[in-house]
Order: sequence, then structure tokens, then C-alpha cells
Amino acid sequence: MHIFRIAAPAAIGALIASPALAHVGQHQGWGFSSGFLHPLMGGDHLLAMLALGLWAGIGHAALARGLLMAFPVGMVLGAMLALAGMALPGVEWGIGLSGLVLGVLVWREWSLPEGLSVLIAAGFGICHGYAHGAEIPQAISVIPYTLGFLGSTLLLHLTGFALARLGLTQGTPKALLRLSGMAVSFISAGLLVAG
Repeated sequence: MHIFRIAAPAAIGALIASPALAHVGQHQGWGFSSGFLHPLMGGDHLLAMLALGLWAGIGHAALARGLLMAFPVGMVLGAMLALAGMALPGVEWGIGLSGLVLGVLVWREWSLPEGLSVLIAAGFGICHGYAHGAEIPQAISVIPYTLGFLGSTLLLHLTGFALARLGLTQGTPKALLRLSGMAVSFISAGLLVAG
């Protein structure tokens, strides 16, 4: 039995059950563990980060590396903007659109130029990072919290990447990967409208 056929529906089911959260000012906690849990607490974050991994997994190796590096780098930049007190209008829309757009890219198997793909990943990473940075409690060290949300982000990316690669190497029909992208885009659209 193909692992993708088991893991993909379970992941999608977990995403559907996850509540969407408004990001600024709703998360309390301390240090690395708090930062690690933050991206796991909202369906919109989960969807986008898994979808980026899926998109990287269906692309060629150089694109995959670029995508998997660009999003976390964007997150760090976004967090720095938030910590510096700089306003970034439309962050919630950027987060909501990230799942929608990345889901469509997986669903339609669109292959964009590498530079544009990396720019999209970094841009969405900035939005997610800004929201995470705005959540950092003032009484704690920024570094453990940041390392925590970067760690869980990379874990989600690599989970999506592994599901895509395992699915493709085990002969899972591409239609199932495309269905996952479709599900991510529709759920993200629903979260965006509801938010």
C-alpha cells in the first residue's frame, strides 16, 4: 500500500479540523516550544507550509532547494520587520492567499520560472514571518522563539516534500497530488473568506 494514499488524506483531514486563527496578539507562551507550536496552531499556516513542500516535491531538484530555502529566509525577514515595529499592510491577506496560490500551483502543476517561484515563496514567507514576529512575547528572547517557528516550518515543508516525492516514486497517480493541491486551495479560500 502506498504511503501517500494513507498520509495525504490524514494530513488533509487534520488541516480541515484545525481552526483558523487571527495571528496578531493571540498566542502566548515562552521560548523555543512556543515558537515551534505557533505555526501548527492555525490551518492557514499549516496549509501554506505543506503546500510549499508539495510544490517543491513535484519540481526539479534546483527549484526544490530554492523554494525550501526562500520561504524560511522570507520568514526571518518578516519577523525582523515586525520586531522593528514596521507596518506591513495586508499580512493576513498575504497569509490567506499563500495557501490558495500554492495550492493552485500544486493542483495545476504549474511550472513557473525559478526566479519567480523563489520570489513567490519568499514573499509569502515574509507575511508568515511577520505574523510570527508580531506574536513574540516581549519578555522572552527572540532567538529561541524564532528558531522554534523556523523548525516547525521546515518540518512542515519537508513533510509536504516527502509526501510528494514518495508519492511520485511509488507510482501514486499524479491526480492524487493534484487533488491535494485542490483541497489546499479550496480550504484556504474558505479560511480567507471566513477571516
